[in-house]
Amino acid sequence: AYSSSYADSLSYTAEEATARTTLVTDIKEYMGSALASFVTDKSRDVDAQWADYVTSLKNFGVDNLVKLEQGAYDRYSKNAK
Repeated sequence: AYSSSYADSLSYTAEEATARTTLVTDIKEYMGSALASFVTDKSRDVDAQWADYVTSLKNFGVDNLVKLEQGAYDRYSKNAK
């Protein structure tokens, strides 16, 4: 998990928190599995399969997670002034 001075101060609506929990869980699980495969499967061509990896992340909702995090950060930024 990452941590920074502002990350612990971000707040989410109830709906955002629920969505975030699901997205983070699913994306982390997929990323861990993919990383293990990239590292241990010597027959796997990471460069050739990178686009598929990115597509899979998008299918898991990484763009939605980025929007959700950006919204929380924007609120934090606005209130920090």
